Amino acid sequence: MKLFKNPDGTINPIHVFVLVTVITFLLLFLLCKSLIFDKQVGRAGNVITTTTTTTWNLCQDCSLSLKDDQITMEANTTEKLKNIVIVKNITMSSIKFTTSNKDVVNVRTVDGDVSLVAGNEVGKATVTATFDDKTVDLIVNVKASKVTKAEFANKVYYAYLDKKTTLDITTSPKKAPLSLVKLKSDNEEIGYFDEENNFVGKAVGEVKIHLEQDDVSSTATVHVIRNMIKVKVKIDGAYKEMQEFKYPSNIDTYVELCVKIEDNFNDGYNQESIKYDAISVGKISTTISSEGPYTLDENAYIFKAHVKIDQTNGEPESYSLITFTLPDGSKAQLKITKD
Repeated sequence: MKLFKNPDGTINPIHVFVLVTVITFLLLFLLCKSLIFDKQVGRAGNVITTTTTTTWNLCQDCSLSLKDDQITMEANTTEKLKNIVIVKNITMSSIKFTTSNKDVVNVRTVDGDVSLVAGNEVGKATVTATFDDKTVDLIVNVKASKVTKAEFANKVYYAYLDKKTTLDITTSPKKAPLSLVKLKSDNEEIGYFDEENNFVGKAVGEVKIHLEQDDVSSTATVHVIRNMIKVKVKIDGAYKEMQEFKYPSNIDTYVELCVKIEDNFNDGYNQESIKYDAISVGKISTTISSEGPYTLDENAYIFKAHVKIDQTNGEPESYSLITFTLPDGSKAQLKITKD
């Protein structure tokens, strides 16, 4: 303590001030040093960069892997993940599982076990397992070896001549292979089903087709055609292909239609080849007029429909059905309704 006293025993303020200044400087230096994570030190033209990083408290003795990176499941079945996922010092309940398609496969606890649950839909999904910084991906293929329900999704189909057409069929499980259902044609001279149950048109015409599944049967009609017509409605300046157009309210307006002939056989069809009519039911009326070729698209033609809707709430559904027909029987329809 003599360092801070004068010979007469009084405190020397200069010595105290110097000591306090030195201590404050050292504390500030240490504080600044601890806050700097990146610094550069130059020496002989070389730059040395040092970086301070933060390390999470991760399990260093844990592991996460798979017996196989791809499995196949039957629709509507379950599989315990402990039979697929290999872990060390990790519990199954602590792993986060996500799926790319819940309709195909999901992850749930079944009878106390974390399990894969295949849905009622055929397809492929990726299940991702994550623990800390460890991640593995499992590809799950869900298949169907049988169907419990099947029926035609539509009553009328169109198929090209000499081409394979896959018909839209509603099945359970969804998207099951068509080879699992029984399909037949009443007249195989017009069209038949191949070994994969694709419909193949042999001659222009109309044929009845049948689906049989257990005690359920379903019937539809296939029109075998040489050309396909597409109807597009002009919305916000652009033509959009559709089969039904809904107006949100009563209206009296004109709508522009673009009718495109997909000319597979180069029959030389033109605007005069297209026959058109409109059937109106209830409080929706439609009249059609031909406007001429569409200059921006070959084999496409513009028609104008005058649509008038005057339907009040509570009245039976009204609609207008516009039909475009080619000489070979090719048809396209646009249904206009009130939403």
